[in-house]
Amino acid sequence: MTDNAYRVDTTSRLAQWRIDNLASCTYRKSDPFKIGRWNWRLILEKNRNLFIKLFPEMSSVNKDSPPIASFIIRVVSSLGGRKALVHPGIDF
Repeated sequence: MTDNAYRVDTTSRLAQWRIDNLASCTYRKSDPFKIGRWNWRLILEKNRNLFIKLFPEMSSVNKDSPPIASFIIRVVSSLGGRKALVHPGIDF
């Protein structure tokens, strides 16, 4: 794997993680990325189902006041005509 396989590209309100070959992985953890004041990490687990998990990176800064955030997760698959799967909202 190249280092780019774990990098999450961000803007002020958007994070994008590109995985080119999902068939070959059952577990993958992204590099930490920053949105807002906190660092986050995405974890992908695949067995019979696909699970995408979003975790705040714990540090001394956010230990006493963990992040409160709301996210919309959108997964786009390039197989079969760029099918998009959207979860309406994930709250922390």
